Amino acid sequence: MSRSIDELEVLWRAAMEQEDAGAVEALVREILVEHPHTVLSSEIRYHRGVSALTEGEGYGHQRLARAKSEFEEGAKAGDKVGTEAEPWRSLNHTQLGSCMARLGNQMEAAKEFKAVADVRPRSVLGLGALSLLANMLRENSPRDARRYDSARISYARALVREHKEAPDLPYYQFLLAQELLDSEYASEGLKLLKSLGTMTADQLGEELFAILQEQLKSIP
Repeated sequence: MSRSIDELEVLWRAAMEQEDAGAVEALVREILVEHPHTVLSSEIRYHRGVSALTEGEGYGHQRLARAKSEFEEGAKAGDKVGTEAEPWRSLNHTQLGSCMARLGNQMEAAKEFKAVADVRPRSVLGLGALSLLANMLRENSPRDARRYDSARISYARALVREHKEAPDLPYYQFLLAQELLDSEYASEGLKLLKSLGTMTADQLGEELFAILQEQLKSIP
């Protein structure tokens, strides 16, 4: 009789915290075999994919192939679960898109990036996926790249609207300002940035406050 996913997750996270590699690997094998289409499986696949890319053995193309396989399985698991699997579902799709782009398969890469941008509610991951998509297309499909640049701004504006009452609204306004500064709406972005610059560290959070103040120093 297999153990429940809840029990296995508790054991896996404890083993991860204790850095018990043997226990982690045994639990991962059990989780992926017994509970392949779960939130935890999607999370584990993502971590394994990143590890394959950055720390894996073999040559670059071998690491890329292993990572791609992990991200594919992680995306499938996330898709089976649905919105409950966020952010792991979108993280897997984004990384899978990046792998496809590195392999020269722009059509499949675009499909993966769009899958993230289409997730609702909108998120920073969706904005990042649109940015990756636009950058990928910039050299060979400049018209499409410009279209997705516009989509990024619209997406960032929507993020701000959707977080009007949220305590982290300034963070989304900061993201919008960055998108605007790199567009024909640069003056609007600068105005928004300076408006945020009047807020305190308590209002913005220490990290965002420091980043904002540093950026404002470089603006006339």
